[in-house]
Amino acid sequence: VALDWKQGTGPYPDVMRVSRDETGDVVVFTKYEVTRFKAGIPSGGETALNDILVVVKDLTGPSQGDGTSALTFAVGTVEPGGRVWTGGWDGGVQGHHFPTNKYLSAPALGDSGRVDDMAVRGPLLYAAHRGTLRSWRDGDADWKPVGLPAGSNPKALLVSRGETLYAGGSKGVWREDAGAWTQVWASGGATGDEVRSLGEDAEGNLLVGTRDGLLILDGRGRVLGRHLRGKVVTSTADGPEGRLWVGTWDGGLHVRVDG
Repeated sequence: VALDWKQGTGPYPDVMRVSRDETGDVVVFTKYEVTRFKAGIPSGGETALNDILVVVKDLTGPSQGDGTSALTFAVGTVEPGGRVWTGGWDGGVQGHHFPTNKYLSAPALGDSGRVDDMAVRGPLLYAAHRGTLRSWRDGDADWKPVGLPAGSNPKALLVSRGETLYAGGSKGVWREDAGAWTQVWASGGATGDEVRSLGEDAEGNLLVGTRDGLLILDGRGRVLGRHLRGKVVTSTADGPEGRLWVGTWDGGLHVRVDG
């Protein structure tokens, strides 16, 4: 695999999440903006990210956490049908439906604390918030706790292509199997190994974003490589033609092309 990394030019340097939807578009969540890149292809080679299909800046709507009208994004996730869900820095949650440009409501996770990550599996929306994992579905009055081993402190979530739920935190990565949790990878306790994001590449390898770069793990949890050392990796998404999109905190977007 060629390690040809290119850094994108925008839209904002603090990338909170990159996700690929069912159409092949790549949706990039930054602190103040949600951008959809048509067919997951940045224009101008691999450097200029100007081929923007839809840009929604400063989405306004009720922040369920503190009642303000504007929500800056701490994280976001995409589900089929053009719906995106965003979590705020105040425990607030709101959704947006791209095709109709309408807002979607969900209960707040709390009145304070950043929403660390979100993921969708079937009818359930999962969220990591203040060291706990919870789930919610349309019609529920509130979020329900999802059991994780004590002290796991989840910061990152992933629903794989096989519909397996993963959670990552300060002590490593866990996988859910029929309601039970198995540790896939142990961090060793180093600050740089704290898991900040989880993803999956085209080969089914687990992409683990940490405070010190990107780890690639196989299905058994063995480390296949580590890249972008020194960067806080906040999210990953595989794109067409072997591209791997990586969002970083304060370092913007990076795109790798497999050779």
